[in-house]
Amino acid sequence: MYCSVVIPCLGRADLTRACIASLRAQTGGHELEIVLVDNQNDPATQALASVTERVRVLVQTRNLGFAGACNRGLAAATAPFVLVLNNDTQAAPSMLTRLHRALGGDDRIGFAAPISNRVKGDARVAVGELGATVEGRERLERELCQPCDGLVQDVDSLSGLCLLALRSTWQRLSGFDERFMPGNFEDDDLCLRARLLGLRLVIARDAYLHHEAHQSFRALGIDVHQEIRRQHAVFAKKWQRDPAGRAVLASMTNDLGAAALAAMAAQRLHPAWPDADWWLARWHCQHGQWAQARPLLQALLARCPLHSGAVTQLGLCHLHLDQAPQARKLWRWALSACWFPLDQACDLLVHLGEHSQRQGDLDAAAMDFATALSLKPGDATLLNRLGAVRVEQRRFEEALPLLEEAASKGVALAHTNLGICHYQRGDGTRALAHFAKAAQQLPDDATAQSNYEKARAASAR
Repeated sequence: MYCSVVIPCLGRADLTRACIASLRAQTGGHELEIVLVDNQNDPATQALASVTERVRVLVQTRNLGFAGACNRGLAAATAPFVLVLNNDTQAAPSMLTRLHRALGGDDRIGFAAPISNRVKGDARVAVGELGATVEGRERLERELCQPCDGLVQDVDSLSGLCLLALRSTWQRLSGFDERFMPGNFEDDDLCLRARLLGLRLVIARDAYLHHEAHQSFRALGIDVHQEIRRQHAVFAKKWQRDPAGRAVLASMTNDLGAAALAAMAAQRLHPAWPDADWWLARWHCQHGQWAQARPLLQALLARCPLHSGAVTQLGLCHLHLDQAPQARKLWRWALSACWFPLDQACDLLVHLGEHSQRQGDLDAAAMDFATALSLKPGDATLLNRLGAVRVEQRRFEEALPLLEEAASKGVALAHTNLGICHYQRGDGTRALAHFAKAAQQLPDDATAQSNYEKARAASAR
């Protein structure tokens, strides 16, 4: 890939030097043009032009802020691909290769971004400072990124920390809006404008970038939280008259009703905007209107097929509409093709398992709970669920160790299931002991109390 890398700088040439070093160490044989935009007329930053002939420094006479500096760099970029990158970052060895692969996966994709230790939204991963060293970034690629090889996630917004796009895409959007000075919300604004054109925004789940965070604001002595509030007001002033903007603003305060109402108006004004379907579908799901939500989610996934939130909600629609085979087919595909947080992936499998159990398909239920347990080994709730299914299947010897481990980890219902298991095996003494523990731990559970009373009466005869 021939790529221009635009890096806005405000002092801290030491960080910029480390950033450049991580770019020069990238695997994949990329040809890079590195454009440093010096917002501070800093001699140390300008000296970085001697690191390699591929580094150019654009010296500015005043601080243009993040957006202005990026735009000057974008105007100077010559490569067909352009990466906008913060200077207080260091890329894992294969980051560029993986971002490039993600961007090329579909010509509707406008921007691709990596995961990072400090970034907003779904791209954030809790790895602390592990990526601050070369060895740490190599380890993260092996342990965190490689299991997600090739996985991308559709989202409705990306951070401006690191964005790869075609130069033509940057030109089409006229770069960043420079009214967001010195920084913050210029990326939200860019992403909303991209989405209004129907472009996909994706996170490459296998690409990692280490981030120091807020170094430029600290250098300026700016209170980050106060600045975020100020720039939010700038964003609101720009977008509050546009229904798509009102939907995004409402979503920032978790006002789903207002977001859905604005999205309905936005559908007429911005027919290419996929997120109108998302906000309307979420509102219908919240109100149990599954039949109305389903076509909206299907429309969103037709344009953004790896949107894990939409996949989750569509599967729930199928389940609530008694279309379990469709939900199972969708989620089975999604668990291999999409990225989900671990808890969310387990939740999908639990939903499928519960539905199969209610329908009497115990083999399918056991498979779903066992798969969830393989993702979260030792999870007490999952141990109890799988154990309960094994009891229903009368596979008592398999049920016992599962339920005993769940009970030892504090799951009171496991004692009820152990009581049933021992009772079915003809061991009334152990059954009574477990029913007694369940009744003691669940004093308000009528079933637990009833089981105990019945077992006690049976033992007295």
